[in-house]
Amino acid sequence: MARRVETRNESTLTRIVNSVFAFVRQAEFEILFFLFFFIAYILFKDI
Repeated sequence: MARRVETRNESTLTRIVNSVFAFVRQAEFEILFFLFFFIAYILFKDI
């Protein structure tokens, strides 16, 4: 992945948001896998 070397112009909030989005892209499958089981539990717990 190409990243900009110069980060001095970016605010702290921008860097935090970028790192969160990078984490979400990296862990996308695990997040969806957890959500699938969580939603299935909510739907089928009363059966």
